[in-house]
Amino acid sequence: MILTQNTNFDNVEKVIRNFPENLKINDILDMPSEILEEKIKEAGFYKQKGKCIKELFLFIKENSGISNLTNVKKLREKIIRINGIGNETADVFLLYIVNEKKFVSDAYARRLFSRVFDMSVQKYEDLNAIAKYYETNLTVKKLQEFHAKIDVFCIKFCTKTPKCNHCVFRKECKYVKKSNEL
Repeated sequence: MILTQNTNFDNVEKVIRNFPENLKINDILDMPSEILEEKIKEAGFYKQKGKCIKELFLFIKENSGISNLTNVKKLREKIIRINGIGNETADVFLLYIVNEKKFVSDAYARRLFSRVFDMSVQKYEDLNAIAKYYETNLTVKKLQEFHAKIDVFCIKFCTKTPKCNHCVFRKECKYVKKSNEL
């Protein structure tokens, strides 16, 4: 989740291949910062990301592991204090690592809801009402699948320059209707 910030997933996949499959928290914490930075360089912002990863892993270790991170509201507040972790990364951490019900209002979700439903969503918090709805009505697994499907859909179709002719929402999409009116 930290590695995916401001980069494409191809670069993240290259970085992941630089680490063994059975990597432990202590392996990262014991690794000299320079070596970690070299391993994650292709993800960009490697100095900041390296420091952030170490701080997050230290936080997890100091709290005796992920299974002991139970007070979600306090947990979110604490990890957001780590430099490099904002709302989106915190919610991804809670959804995928802690298995808590969180709707991730990432750039892809904001773009999709903005275009298809003509919603004004510029900031992360602009989807709070939608987030609450999905967090109430979907399981953690369904929220994970929904987040992944939104991301994949936007990567393929709802790009910065959208591929509306191939989009399944084109008949209902407010963005397409506005574009056709021009």
